[in-house]
Amino acid sequence: MPPLFSIPVPTPPQHTVAIVTTSILNAIHLNCELCCAPMGPVRVHEGSSTTNRHHRGKVVQTCSRVRDGCHWTAFLTQTAYFYDDAQRLAQQIQGLRLGRSVLLLPDNYILRPAEQTLAVPFPDGAIECSNSGCCLATDPSRRRRASKLCLRQMCSPCCSRVYQASLSQHLHYDSCRVHNQSSSLTTTQQPVTHRSNMSTTDATSSSSSSTLSTTSPSETVAPPLGDYGSVNPTQSGTLLQTRMLEPINVSVSTTTPPQQSQSMSTSAPLLRVSTQGPSRCAKPLSMPIAPEALQQHQIAQDKADEVKTSKQECLELQEQSKRTCTVILWYENGKPPLRISHFARNYPRTSVDTIDALKPFNFTSSSLLDHWDGGNWNVINHKTVLQANKEKPLLLRIRPSLLSELTDCPSLDKLSQRPQSQTARKRPAEAILVSPPNKLLKTAVALESLADTNASADTVIEILSDSEEERHTQDLGAHSTISGSSTVPRKWPSGYTVSDIQSGLNRIKLLVQKDHCCVTERSAFPEVFSGCVYKKSTVTYVKRTLASTRLELLKQYGGKTWKAFSKARRESAGSGSDEELEPEQTPTVIRDIPREISLEYMTPPPNELSHSTQTISQPVHSPDPDPVTPDIQHTAPFPILPPLLSTSQPSLSEPDLPHSHAPAASNLINELFGYDPDIPLCEFCDEPVTAQPSRTLQMMRENLLKQSWSDPTPDNPTHRRASHFTIYQSYCDRHDLETTQLPTAQAAGWPLNPDFDRLYLRILRLRVALETDILQASPDNLRANIFLSKILKKYKQKASSLSAESVQMEYADHEGSATGTGYYGGEGYQIIYYVLITLLDESRYDLSKFYPLSWDALIRKVLLPEVSVRLIQQDLHLIREQALTTFMESNTFGNLMHPGDDPARLHALQAKIANMFGRANQNLLLWEQSESPLDFDTWSKKQLGNSQRKDSGITIKVETNDSESIIDLQELRGATTIIEGGRTVYVIEDLDDD
Repeated sequence: MPPLFSIPVPTPPQHTVAIVTTSILNAIHLNCELCCAPMGPVRVHEGSSTTNRHHRGKVVQTCSRVRDGCHWTAFLTQTAYFYDDAQRLAQQIQGLRLGRSVLLLPDNYILRPAEQTLAVPFPDGAIECSNSGCCLATDPSRRRRASKLCLRQMCSPCCSRVYQASLSQHLHYDSCRVHNQSSSLTTTQQPVTHRSNMSTTDATSSSSSSTLSTTSPSETVAPPLGDYGSVNPTQSGTLLQTRMLEPINVSVSTTTPPQQSQSMSTSAPLLRVSTQGPSRCAKPLSMPIAPEALQQHQIAQDKADEVKTSKQECLELQEQSKRTCTVILWYENGKPPLRISHFARNYPRTSVDTIDALKPFNFTSSSLLDHWDGGNWNVINHKTVLQANKEKPLLLRIRPSLLSELTDCPSLDKLSQRPQSQTARKRPAEAILVSPPNKLLKTAVALESLADTNASADTVIEILSDSEEERHTQDLGAHSTISGSSTVPRKWPSGYTVSDIQSGLNRIKLLVQKDHCCVTERSAFPEVFSGCVYKKSTVTYVKRTLASTRLELLKQYGGKTWKAFSKARRESAGSGSDEELEPEQTPTVIRDIPREISLEYMTPPPNELSHSTQTISQPVHSPDPDPVTPDIQHTAPFPILPPLLSTSQPSLSEPDLPHSHAPAASNLINELFGYDPDIPLCEFCDEPVTAQPSRTLQMMRENLLKQSWSDPTPDNPTHRRASHFTIYQSYCDRHDLETTQLPTAQAAGWPLNPDFDRLYLRILRLRVALETDILQASPDNLRANIFLSKILKKYKQKASSLSAESVQMEYADHEGSATGTGYYGGEGYQIIYYVLITLLDESRYDLSKFYPLSWDALIRKVLLPEVSVRLIQQDLHLIREQALTTFMESNTFGNLMHPGDDPARLHALQAKIANMFGRANQNLLLWEQSESPLDFDTWSKKQLGNSQRKDSGITIKVETNDSESIIDLQELRGATTIIEGGRTVYVIEDLDDD
């Protein structure tokens, strides 16, 4: 009698749990006996090496720390079984151990023992096939090479023959993993799945739909005897009897060989259980999936299907919207028409009989209608194919008879005579593509079902009155006019009148004066002239032109456009060179046009400056020339003019080319954009330049001519291009200074060369005022400071203080003239900043009221511009409001005039302050050594008085450095001594009271 075992419910985890109590199974280990790590899952030994191949087919457990070097393995069975049988047993034990739904072995399932193999290692080198009949085709005396891991040590052909022979003879043969074989005769012993909650109805329905099972359920059938017909089951294997938790039925596949004996039973309904998981390849899983995991997978799949359904519904609605057109039908004299929204299933083709809303009219084959095709009324019937258009309504009217028609149709004339809106397409296609191919419905059935179910629901009928129809018609007409032709905004200044330009410039000036700290001319320009782009050179030219024009001419042309005003101004000045050529002038022809050369303007590289291929048009002097119309594609847009600012021939010589006598397009562009050809432009930035450049500017231009090449533009025929803008940036800043900034500074009376050497003493005297008005002021008084209010407002708009102090914000402040030092420029900025960080001590002030400003930001954005404004007040004797205006307007001039690229003054100031503090430290050391009861301030004054009395009768030659030291020492007379952590700090006081 073979040993029997039962499978109880898993017990709470211990070190070892006896899940299966039988003589063939050992206790399952939960922890490794060597390292105490958790044991791995129950598995079948592979026998993958020659030394342990005799263990193949045993159920084992291995430590989970295999990768760490622990290979301790526990054998749950001492006998090696067929690999498939052992794998089913391992799955059952592992599943019950984890408490999952598992594959249960049926009753009387026989575990077939595997053939015993010796644990003797093979010799080194190759081995021959164990089949005595194996031989090589080339050498019959030798056998083929065998695999050491093969169960029978055979070659692949011999192992396959033995496997096929076992199948034909219904013999038990274990699978050979090396040669990709599965064990034979395993289909008769089918495992079943334990399902904890299964209704009888589900089982019945499953059995009725099964097509791969027999007509009636069956019990588990032992393997066929075959050659083992007389063998007792106790000799051929181990008989297992399991305790079933539920009635389990096993279906026998129709692929069972006919030689098998099957005992049929109808005691329970048939249940089809899938042993495959929800994978794409539908491969059997090594471990069955738990019901909870299957439920979660099904929920996720339902959500994905729901999202997919919503997306498809959205696509269907888009399809329906693109296929919906408007139908207007007049059905009776004197009554308003019907306005119908119709979904055309076969868009753009449709017919009257497909409009569900018109079915109450009961149109028959003898019913007639009139259709408007854009020019005429055509008589049709309800089955005539019509061309639908989503953007244009379909006009129909019922015809009482063939010879009579409706005569009183409200709004018919307006709708029939309304022109079709021009679209952006080149030409109307016969069939408009409704949607891209990737958005089409996957099946035509879905679209048909959508049309059949929703056509009537989506069809809307609306009765329009005469007023409503007229209003709707006007709205459509206005909409089509706007959409059909793009509205071109007026160009400045050519599209404005002279009076509008004058009033607009005055308004911009008022806006800047009203809020000069936040509003600039660039920011106010788009608000006054809506849709126009600010260009500084054009605005400067317009201002200069208006200022230099006679008052009588301005009054005469105040209501006319700037183009007419410019033309009249040139005529009044007697300038005939800018007049346009008459159409009767000599026609031009083209000569010497190379085919391979493009006639469009292209920028040549620096090493290609040849102009030999440029197209030149010249007048024909033949007696009877053929009139030729100049073609814009073959005529040079502009003649090449010599540089306007060059006093000598540039280094990059340009050949003398004849000028074109074609109509001067440059005159038209000058009038259109407001350019004056008499004003020279910079060859690089196209801004106006001074007619009398300085020697420095001329030398800079001569150097730039060697590093650039000609690149004419419609605005500037002398334009040149360089490899990078940094090459000519200093030149453009210089000519901007000489052309615009310097005359403005001279007219306003700004100091051209401020005394930077005296800035230290002047700022020293402002320290007390800065502390009183800003650093130690109350929050109410701080609100009056314009610089602090503006920077705090910017900090509130930004996400953090880092973004407010970023490089972008610094550049924006510089562009808007919000920070700086006025006409003191970059050099003054460096000096004032260094003096402030030297004089002011951060620890003396309460900075919480300046939050979130940092100490450095407070100095740079509040104290530094405040000091600059007060210095400007002292220089020009202005009130604060006037000084603020000067500070804002002179920032650009100061940065160009004094850029701060020469650090000589800053280095001298640093040396002076270092010398001053060094002498102060020396005096402090003498005071400590004297152990005087007087404080340092009194002692210093006393020592200074004694030294003056001693030297009163002696004349001493004082060098420059000594005089500076004496001045510095005098400045320290009012210093306040603060001792912090063993350090002595001197705070310099104001000297006005001394």
